[in-house]
Amino acid sequence: MVARVFGDALKGIWNQNVITENRPGADGGLAVGALKETAALETGQVLLVAPTTVLTVAPILRANLSFDPVNDALPISGGAIDFLGIAVPASSSIHSLDDLVRAAAVSPGRLNWYAAPGGPFMVFTDWMRRRSAQMTFISYRGAPDAVRDLSQDRIQVVMAPLTPLLPLISAGSIRLVVVSNPERSPRAAAVPTAQEAGHPELTLEGFISFFAPRTASLDQRRRIAGDIATASADPQVVDRLRNAGLVVRSTSPTELADHVRQQAQRWRRLAQDLDIRPS
Repeated sequence: MVARVFGDALKGIWNQNVITENRPGADGGLAVGALKETAALETGQVLLVAPTTVLTVAPILRANLSFDPVNDALPISGGAIDFLGIAVPASSSIHSLDDLVRAAAVSPGRLNWYAAPGGPFMVFTDWMRRRSAQMTFISYRGAPDAVRDLSQDRIQVVMAPLTPLLPLISAGSIRLVVVSNPERSPRAAAVPTAQEAGHPELTLEGFISFFAPRTASLDQRRRIAGDIATASADPQVVDRLRNAGLVVRSTSPTELADHVRQQAQRWRRLAQDLDIRPS
């Protein structure tokens, strides 16, 4: 969605077609692979739009990457911040993270939980470890399936991007307890952040960003970053993303590179603490 919204704006800035092609799978690895392949063919200009975790978390979890996370996807600019929420069924007696800790202590292992793969899973696992909360992880093919079961109280807590949570929150079938981002979400302004709730270890935001193939020069990346900044100021871009629960945030290539570097260090430290090894 972020790629399509920005693509519509960049089409006018560049005066040429901008085509979005989804390449899901392998925690984003297939998309990075497509970036490499298309750039090697030199048949056109290609960019990658993906969460930064594709380059920071995936190398920790996967032993045999098909790409170089440092050189095969070069930073251009941030695009949008994706909010993540922690939600429970509307019928649940849990209204806060403290309530969740107490409920887990009363019935160790009886509460079922799900978190989106990668960063959310690692952060939630670390939170349980720090809070001595014992719950049972349930695996799903994706967040929508988990959220659907959450609304039926088949699972008791989910940590996932806010976008698939919003319709069921509006319908009154699930309750948002906190958002994990450092700032509150414009779509759920009354809901506290994890840090405000006294659980800063759950702080996490999804940063969907733009990357270029290794053949792109720094000057090229700076020019594209400038165009993305122009698109970010377009009220239509801002409104379309806000309506989906996201906030626009553009950066320079250097700022994005610093962010990726800092996040990679965070995930490496956390993986060591949790004894997570690539598989």
